[in-house]
Amino acid sequence: GTVLDSEGRKMSKTDGNVIDPLSQLNKYNLDALRYYILAGLNTYENSSWSEDELIELYNSHLANEFGNLINRVLHLIISKNINVDNVKTYRGQYWQTVCEQIVKVTELWDVYSIKEALHETNQLVKLANKYINDEAPWDKNCADPTFVLSNLYYTLEELHKLYLPVFSKEKSAEFRAALDSKTKIILFPKIEKEPVTA
Repeated sequence: GTVLDSEGRKMSKTDGNVIDPLSQLNKYNLDALRYYILAGLNTYENSSWSEDELIELYNSHLANEFGNLINRVLHLIISKNINVDNVKTYRGQYWQTVCEQIVKVTELWDVYSIKEALHETNQLVKLANKYINDEAPWDKNCADPTFVLSNLYYTLEELHKLYLPVFSKEKSAEFRAALDSKTKIILFPKIEKEPVTA
């Protein structure tokens, strides 16, 4: 598909509506730009370039939903002194749904439905956030916090694989290091929207 301007017009130097990818890279960051190109633009159809949408997708999907999930899970594993490396048993409806979602994402990548694949990856992040909220492994009334946090930790392991085509090598390495060391990390600093001037 063709990348159009924010008003749906073809870009041309004559009209002065050309978007310079290098200026966008300098304005935002590599991971935000890559994520928007893949998750915000259509593979086979025309798409309008929108900086507002770029910021919204990055902040919502990565900085808020995914970034918060990573830190909540890793923080609880450390604070509760849980050795998830020795827990390899996954069971229950949650893990079954995780596996079904992974298959769905993989099938979409196989047919280059990239935007849809990343949408479904984000649905997996939402599923994990719902699971941690529902099970509340920080609460003393949680029946088995080790089981819950192990499920969540290995969900993060799977998400690392699913996001490999999207993130830079540096970002993937940072994520891998945080998983290995069980250390909280701000992988995706929030992008602040520039104030509108009169």
